[in-house]
Amino acid sequence: MASPIIQPAFSTGEIAPSLFGRVDLAKTHLGATTMRNFFSNYRGGASSRAGTHWVGQSKTPGTSAYAPRLIPFKFNLNQGYILEFGNLYLRIIYQGAYVTEAPKTITGVTNSIPAVVSAVTGFSVGDWVYVYDVDGMPEINGQTYIVSSAGGGYIALSNLDGTPVDSLAWGTYIGNGSVARILTVDTPYAIEDLPALKYAQSADVMSLTHNSYAPRDLTRVSAAVWTLTTTAFTADIEAPATASATASRTTGSLSTSYGYVVTAVSDATGEESIASPIASVTNSVDIGAVAGTITVNWTAVTGAKGYNVYRSPAAYNTSVPSGVVYGFAGSATSTSFIDTNIVPDFTFSPPLHLDPFSSSGNWPGVVAYFQQRRVYANTNNAPNTYFMSKPGAYTNFDAAFPTKDDDAITGTPWAQQVNGIQFMIAMPGGLVVFTGEGAWQVTGAGAGNNAITPATQNAAPQAYIGSHDHIGPIPISYDILYVQSKGSNVRDMVYNFYFNIYTSSAITILSPHLFENHQLVEWAYAEEPYKIVWVVRDDGIMLSLTYLREQDIYAWARHDTNGLFCSVATVTEPPVDAVYTVVKRLVNGQWYYY
Repeated sequence: MASPIIQPAFSTGEIAPSLFGRVDLAKTHLGATTMRNFFSNYRGGASSRAGTHWVGQSKTPGTSAYAPRLIPFKFNLNQGYILEFGNLYLRIIYQGAYVTEAPKTITGVTNSIPAVVSAVTGFSVGDWVYVYDVDGMPEINGQTYIVSSAGGGYIALSNLDGTPVDSLAWGTYIGNGSVARILTVDTPYAIEDLPALKYAQSADVMSLTHNSYAPRDLTRVSAAVWTLTTTAFTADIEAPATASATASRTTGSLSTSYGYVVTAVSDATGEESIASPIASVTNSVDIGAVAGTITVNWTAVTGAKGYNVYRSPAAYNTSVPSGVVYGFAGSATSTSFIDTNIVPDFTFSPPLHLDPFSSSGNWPGVVAYFQQRRVYANTNNAPNTYFMSKPGAYTNFDAAFPTKDDDAITGTPWAQQVNGIQFMIAMPGGLVVFTGEGAWQVTGAGAGNNAITPATQNAAPQAYIGSHDHIGPIPISYDILYVQSKGSNVRDMVYNFYFNIYTSSAITILSPHLFENHQLVEWAYAEEPYKIVWVVRDDGIMLSLTYLREQDIYAWARHDTNGLFCSVATVTEPPVDAVYTVVKRLVNGQWYYY
């Protein structure tokens, strides 16, 4: 009877030749000498990598030394977009196709060189357009062209290589058809700066940071309408433009002065504005000792649900000096307030406007979210400092004096050299901050992930091996994968609930030959269906890492294509996580990015 054939599990992936003799390691018995265009299937065995579906040609010319970069935009579980960033532009991909603007109706197409489409207006030379549903001329349908000239209700077309479209031998136009411009958003980002562009997203707003550019917000207004604006760091409501105060008592010892300021409270968000101009009273009795009232009035603010009134300490026989702290006196829903012998609370003062990112040198290079705060970090002037917004008010960095728990936070809670904050990730135990030399966990006071405040900022070291400066860590369940600062090794950080700390270990140790003399460029995680991290290497090879820690699976393999892999990103397209890549290919003697 023949012996049964035992299939190897390949759960270790491709192992280095130097480990072939390590029979004492159990994992070497489950590996392969070569896994090329296969990946380790966590269910068992090795699976062939599928081919790729062509989405389109990048606007970035193939002559560019820098490739376009792909970034995922996850609006919700069922709507995920891929952003193609190139030199000074951004395009959007959805479900395997470029997003276009509203189409225009075609009334004619010529048989000529170049082909001329009429009667359409609103296009400019250099626009990329998509043509479809033309009757009688099927050759033009489903293709992307560049507008070579426009005017007088027509556009002339060229191919994407710049040659005029030759439609002489095509069919004859008999009706219908539409042409739509590929949605393209202007950006300030030079293509050579794109690798260091970092991002974080909340709902339909993606915040973008780079030390050479003022921070910006990319907003999805609708599927075909996107805006990119410089972030304005203010409360979402203005302060009252003017305020006045009048003492009601006109007899007695009128030698006491007071100052009042008023803030507006937003009906939409609950944010509080900065203070109004000071309303001064110089002819009052001392209402702290003698019965008396002072009436404060101010101008209404659009969008305010109410107002807070603050009063200075009493000044006797002199005016109220500048710089004194104003204490909370009361609130009003109208534009008037009467102070009748109120004792202000000087532990509660009006917000002071702060914009930490107002100029070059103070532009942040990192952004994240933590405990309902937007967090920026790593400016050129303060590379080791983070800045947290007020809770729920992502562009408001105002703070009061003395500080309150819901004020914006500025922190550098490190007891030793940090070498620049590279990335920040909110995790169950706190905010994990990756630096060039190690990782830290930032929390509030006490055990666990308590609320962080200006007065309670704790940083505990987690690992003393630093993170790469532009390849972001990947959170998987309670653990984190990250690329070391030198760019050629991958580690995982495993969370220990009992001690609220991460432990780190190398997961390239069985396949070091795939990393020697190479740098990693980008990576992206596709959880479904195969739990694979796809990694672009500096020579255009793509590596795959099958990672399932609960089964102790970390298996590497290599992948190549007709060309060079340059960028990778994943986005959820139920029921799977779709993997998108940029590939540089040589076609008819010319290089193109696809």
